[in-house]
Amino acid sequence: MRMLVISDTHGAGKRLNFLYNMPNAFSHVLYLGDGWHDAEDIKYAFPAQFAAVRGNCDLDCPWNEDYTFQAGNFRVFMTHGHRYGVKYGLESLATAAKAKGASVALYGHTHRADVRYVEGVLCINPGHAGYPYNSATYCIIDIEGDQIMPKIIKIE
Repeated sequence: MRMLVISDTHGAGKRLNFLYNMPNAFSHVLYLGDGWHDAEDIKYAFPAQFAAVRGNCDLDCPWNEDYTFQAGNFRVFMTHGHRYGVKYGLESLATAAKAKGASVALYGHTHRADVRYVEGVLCINPGHAGYPYNSATYCIIDIEGDQIMPKIIKIE
């Protein structure tokens, strides 16, 4: 199982057009907010695999703020992160994930890619896929049985 995780495009979603040449490469295509109009293009390219949450800049967006789902042997909690104070620490995010029975928490908002365990929860931020372009990233997460392997990838 391979998941694509994207966040914080902020109007620069066209930079991800190269992904549209891989329609069957991902079991899940996950968008973590802040650029929901960009995410609509991603949803169009990956309709069966797509899930998204609303970010703090996604005004009038119809999506929920949190979403929890099963990915292989892992329960995954996804959110933008602003409601959990992720710029100041990840403890609140980890607590929210555990309350949903999740061992993985996906979040954005900080624009900084990060992969680390907090209170037993694997917290993954794919970084931002927008501006500044020289630091834009996304994340690929491979799941094989009880192994979960996130990889942050720089957008060239």
